[in-house]
Amino acid sequence: MHIEEFFSKGDYLALPTKNNPKVYINVSSAANSKMGFDLYNPFSWKARLLKSGTNLLYSYANYFTKKIFSFSKSENEPFIKEIERTLKTNFQSSIYISTNKQKLVIQLISNNMIYGYVKFPLNDLGQFRILNEKNALEKLIGLRLAPKLIHTGTYEGNTYILTENIQGTIGHVEEDDWKLILNQYQKKNTFKLRSHPRIMELRLNLENNGLLDILKLINEGIKSSKDEYLEVFEHGDFAPWNLIRTKESILPFDYEYFEENGLQFLDELMYHFRVITLLKGKKGQAIIDELRMKFNRADFEILFKIFLAKEILVCQTASEKYKTELNLLELLK
Repeated sequence: MHIEEFFSKGDYLALPTKNNPKVYINVSSAANSKMGFDLYNPFSWKARLLKSGTNLLYSYANYFTKKIFSFSKSENEPFIKEIERTLKTNFQSSIYISTNKQKLVIQLISNNMIYGYVKFPLNDLGQFRILNEKNALEKLIGLRLAPKLIHTGTYEGNTYILTENIQGTIGHVEEDDWKLILNQYQKKNTFKLRSHPRIMELRLNLENNGLLDILKLINEGIKSSKDEYLEVFEHGDFAPWNLIRTKESILPFDYEYFEENGLQFLDELMYHFRVITLLKGKKGQAIIDELRMKFNRADFEILFKIFLAKEILVCQTASEKYKTELNLLELLK
């Protein structure tokens, strides 16, 4: 599958560079530029500075800037033509390439407004994640805890999803607000760890993937645990950048790592873990110390070991490194 197939007619800017693009922003107009830059949310200060500067140029000096830095497409490419026929709407697109190269996120613009966002797989794992998110959106629609699924389709044998655009602000959310969301994920069933559906599945997957040392490590705590834990809908990547504040509420999105029979507290640990490691840049024992303070429960160690085990499994499945998670498990021994 070639990214060329997802361009629409118009002018494009590749960021951070044309040789190493993470996003192709449709800069055919100032309005398109402003909307397209919403797709690009880098972490490093250099990349954020680049985004801010180019956003200003294309928003307020669009005509001259695009003549210097942009490239043009003379017609809609095959995917855009097909989705236009299917939905009977004309579209322009901006395209984000996921960091792990598993999927594309395509912003569709129609009548100077964001129509929605397509997720399209680039490999088998990307397809699995997108189908998993489709399942999540269908399960959560009645709870109003996810964007609406507008359309599902196939293109060249690959299933894609199209979700609605949510007007709001992505970023910092107060703890009371995001914990309220976690409360809404809760079901009525409770289990001891050894019989919890999420733990039973996790243990089986660790065994099947040859992660026997990690399985042995968490088994010790699971067997000795006497507490009961709720079954929940587990987001799987619950972090500030996957929460959007609207006028009415806070809405989670990006449900690719959704677990229907999830374990209480794993999403809470994920939120703190992402903030401490990615936003604060802490490492090693400093991660454990701050997380222990934030989480503040007697069962912190066994739950954090379970959290690390499931993250290692996710990384192994995606052929990604998990040195940080292994080091943290060593520190917890």
